[in-house]
Amino acid sequence: MYRFFLSLCLLAGCCHSWASAVEHIYGEAFDLNSNALVYTEEHIFVNSNQKVVYKEPDGSVFANKTLDYSHSLLVPDVWQLNERIDETIDLRKVGSGYLQAKYLRGDKNIDKSKTLMIEHTMVADAGFNTFVLQNWDELAAGSTEEFLWFVPSRLKPIRLQVSSAECADGGHTCFTIRPSNWLLGLALKPIKITYDSGDRQLLRYEGRSNIAAPSGEYHSVRIEYSYHRAE
Repeated sequence: MYRFFLSLCLLAGCCHSWASAVEHIYGEAFDLNSNALVYTEEHIFVNSNQKVVYKEPDGSVFANKTLDYSHSLLVPDVWQLNERIDETIDLRKVGSGYLQAKYLRGDKNIDKSKTLMIEHTMVADAGFNTFVLQNWDELAAGSTEEFLWFVPSRLKPIRLQVSSAECADGGHTCFTIRPSNWLLGLALKPIKITYDSGDRQLLRYEGRSNIAAPSGEYHSVRIEYSYHRAE
């Protein structure tokens, strides 16, 4: 039911604000239990748009995503197709402050859509990174901040909270994201995200992925990111 809880890589998709002077971002997703490589992702930025290409460990492409941040850095337009399970996510801002959301999943014959108002502090897909950066000083000082995370498979948001966490590595800043509702928190494991303390780039994501395995189950992963700057 909550399989899209924090598709942060976005996760996993990056946010446009990662892209300052960056040409490509590469991510390697490792299974949290076996440590096996389960997929890779490449992020390419052009102006206010971002393209993400997901590949199997053998290099074959199985999913694509495009994000358009021209309307909002927190709630970008999103289109994603995962051919493993014939799943399509389509999020678009329409009118004045409304989100048109569509979710299709061929392997389960799901086809649904909804138009809803974009609420204050609502975040979709990679917009989480902008939210963290906008609240960096408060979070680093020990504050807990809440936001509404839009879940495409449910066509509605859930309330999450982000707070600082201990980091094993020096020079890094870590945060934990978990449901604000304590009952939901019992069922869902928290997400841990690690940033470089200096340039505030996301280095690592640990938790539930937004990418499903061929079985239809969603990966629990550790994604390691590397940045390749334009010359």
